[in-house]
Amino acid sequence: MREGPSTQGATQKAVRILGICLLIGILIYFLFVKNADGISVAVKDDHLSLSYSSEAAFTIDYKDILSVTERVDLDLGKTISGIETKGVRFGIWENSEFGKYQLCIHDNVERYIVVKTSSNISVFNFESIDATDNFYKAFVELLKTK
Repeated sequence: MREGPSTQGATQKAVRILGICLLIGILIYFLFVKNADGISVAVKDDHLSLSYSSEAAFTIDYKDILSVTERVDLDLGKTISGIETKGVRFGIWENSEFGKYQLCIHDNVERYIVVKTSSNISVFNFESIDATDNFYKAFVELLKTK
């Protein structure tokens, strides 16, 4: 039996709802099980916020996003300004691929989410490959609804 247009639309809607629910679950986890390193990723109605402890936050407006990709191979480059502690890097970095860019990562996780906007590039991850993977998939689904 072939699926009609309404069945395909319902399937796409169900996938989006599942993605949004997954994103909400991940965010609740990070809000209540805040890691000791102080990295925080907050999904708001119109933007994403990346922060570390008392440092200023990086804000990414959804309307400005040109692309979102997941990477496993990334030359982080060197620190321009920011913090590099045992296990965490946060601030402005520079490499040959992006030039100056915003970085908010756990060093022990070799999986990165790269968000390019009209004015910046932001690279971030979570405390595990699975958490980074799951957030990436859910975030891409969320952006489809914006």
